[in-house]
Amino acid sequence: MFKSARIKLTAYYLLIIMIVTVSFSAVVYTNVTKQIQRGLEMQERRIRNRIPPIPRFPNEPFLDKQTILEIKKDTLLTLITINLIILIGIGLPGYWLAGKTLKPIEDMIEKQKKFVADAAHELKTPLTAIKTDIEVNLRNKNMDIKKARSVLENTIKEVDSLTLLTNSLIKQSKYQDYNNSDKEIIELKTLIEEINDKLTPKAKAKNIETKISGENIKIEANRESISELITIILDNAIKFNKDNGLVSVSIEKRDSKALIKVKDTGEGIDSKDIPHIFDRFYKSDTSRSKNQNEGFGLGLSIAKEITESHEGHVSVTSKKGEGSEFIISLPFSQ
Repeated sequence: MFKSARIKLTAYYLLIIMIVTVSFSAVVYTNVTKQIQRGLEMQERRIRNRIPPIPRFPNEPFLDKQTILEIKKDTLLTLITINLIILIGIGLPGYWLAGKTLKPIEDMIEKQKKFVADAAHELKTPLTAIKTDIEVNLRNKNMDIKKARSVLENTIKEVDSLTLLTNSLIKQSKYQDYNNSDKEIIELKTLIEEINDKLTPKAKAKNIETKISGENIKIEANRESISELITIILDNAIKFNKDNGLVSVSIEKRDSKALIKVKDTGEGIDSKDIPHIFDRFYKSDTSRSKNQNEGFGLGLSIAKEITESHEGHVSVTSKKGEGSEFIISLPFSQ
């Protein structure tokens, strides 16, 4: 599809250029022939007015029509050659330019296709579980109230899973084309402490200690989205940490950026998974995904979208068995 579109776009480029060059050539050809005609007419007048007049044969024209025709022919051939050179010379650059023009559209459609395929795959799992559970139990003629209640409870869990997935997908689509409206001055350390307070029950359940240090740097950003970003990173640091572990959060300035570093004492991330950790729906096969934690692999993808929408950057360093450190870089307010 994109190959044919690229060829068509190249053809449109060439058509526009050739219309301009052919029109220009027509104007040049017309003006050149007129100037030649005018020059020969002036020469004829000078010859007539010369004393004594130059003798000539009867009916011999002053204007050399053969010369005019040859000049016209040479001019026309030259202009045609120039136009052919332009056509050939612009063809390859035009094809390259058409490819560059269509590349973002092609990438967007590929991402959309992958998103739809991944979303369909993730939706299929809980739907299949619901359908299978209900069908199997409908065939059970001796099913009692207790069993029926268990089936309903399982169905509710799967529906909750579907709700979590759809909410995550909505967030993902929201931040893909986020325009960062409603910016305000945010004190990072204060915001992180507020978010940490909300996550305290989850940390206490695993006896995890959280330490927050550094400056209370101010940034200009959308509070809701930055809160979402920090919540995702802190929640992951607790979720994938060891029992009795530690989460260290530090805030510092570096050049014109505010750096938020979140380090955990979990099992770490395998080196082969690090390049893909921010991909949508990506779940590593390491112990990070073996803890039976709920999730669809969308959290870090959303975190990346939010950071980039604020002209920032998020990265991770990790060593197997020694935990991970996520670093968020955001422009700070002057």
